[in-house]
Amino acid sequence: ELVHLTLPEHLDCAQKIFGTSVGLGVRVFLPCPMGKNNGRVSVHRVISKTDTINVVPFEPEDQELIRRGIVLKYIPSRSHLTVTIRFRRVTGEERMLPYLQSRGAIYEEEEEAEDVWPLHSDTPFRNSIISKINLLEETVTLKSGELLHFHQCITDISSRI
Repeated sequence: ELVHLTLPEHLDCAQKIFGTSVGLGVRVFLPCPMGKNNGRVSVHRVISKTDTINVVPFEPEDQELIRRGIVLKYIPSRSHLTVTIRFRRVTGEERMLPYLQSRGAIYEEEEEAEDVWPLHSDTPFRNSIISKINLLEETVTLKSGELLHFHQCITDISSRI
């Protein structure tokens, strides 16, 4: 059995097998013996902007002279699995970012905005709808005549979400 994971459409499958950061890493040797006592071996390290990383590009064939990717070869009669990884060395933030972004490895923090709650005349509350909103007193008058504070309306909306 021979499986080649080299093209852009193979990235999703490779991520399901090896994890979302498949094909990104630094050079390290990890002995992982397969046998009766199957175990896992892992090493973790934060990648900085000045690092050189190894990347399996998952690019179309016409963009590479040397085919890079992951090749899985399994011989059932011997229960022998060989994983061959052919990678490209990448240095510098500009060259690393596209590979990190394509795998969802970049998380940009967004500014936290204040919640905005819809208090319109067609918003239903307690079997009625809004008749009047008093912004100075932070109150809402319903068509049924009931007077509510903004916080009561927001709590009601929150419980329906």
